[in-house]
Amino acid sequence: TGEMGANLPYVNLGMNTARVVAGLNHTCALSDAGAVKCWGNNGGGQLGINTLTPKGNSVNHMGVNLIALGFGTGRTARNLFAMQYTNCVILDDGTTKCWGTNTSGLLGVGDTLNRGDAVNEMGNNLMTVDFGTGRSAIAISGGGNIACAILDHGKVKCWGINNVGQLGLGDTLQRGTGAAQMGDSLPEVDLGTNRTAVAIDSGLSFTCAILDDGNFKCWGANAFGQLAQGDVASRGDGPGEMGENLAAVQLGAGRTVRAFDLGDNHAVVLLDDYS
Repeated sequence: TGEMGANLPYVNLGMNTARVVAGLNHTCALSDAGAVKCWGNNGGGQLGINTLTPKGNSVNHMGVNLIALGFGTGRTARNLFAMQYTNCVILDDGTTKCWGTNTSGLLGVGDTLNRGDAVNEMGNNLMTVDFGTGRSAIAISGGGNIACAILDHGKVKCWGINNVGQLGLGDTLQRGTGAAQMGDSLPEVDLGTNRTAVAIDSGLSFTCAILDDGNFKCWGANAFGQLAQGDVASRGDGPGEMGENLAAVQLGAGRTVRAFDLGDNHAVVLLDDYS
């Protein structure tokens, strides 16, 4: 008792905070000036501080002593996203960079090497994610071993592990761990004829998106019914399961999703008629 309310101290970051995101055991914050600081567990380099040392468990770790991450000369972060052991930023020049655990290719740079856990891996040395010729990301979501991005033209690309079709590409081939798997070689997720995504989020092994026509579609693992299709069959792991064949989640006559959030194996949605 006596730990909450006025007794709960503010987190001292030494900067004005505009956005906070949380991974499994770490947290990162984006300042209103585009700086990023992370604290908590650091077993995969997810704090981006060139070591595996955790931060936040000592009074000398926080505030001005907590290192602001570097993403390249003159670069600042426009947006910040966290996965379990990995983080990504969209920078002021529109490029995307990710750091942390990379065993499933989540960093999107064609290998499985972690970044952020040793010297000379951040800043100018941190590679950008290649989304294809002329393409950039406007939003990124991440689950346990997958990442998805809404691109500047509204299409979606996903990379990482794919054992149950969580990448939505009609197969179970992993993407992002080898050369020539990203960029123009990474297919877009088929959401239906002329359909684009306006919001996206990923759970442990599945992803959902609000589409431009108001429909809500989910693909990937479904062992617990998280795709809300009345069965436990995965979607996206075989041909003919995506696009027009991927049924929208039925939420009631005339209802659409205003906002949503995914847990490991479940989804929570806020409907348009909520007031």
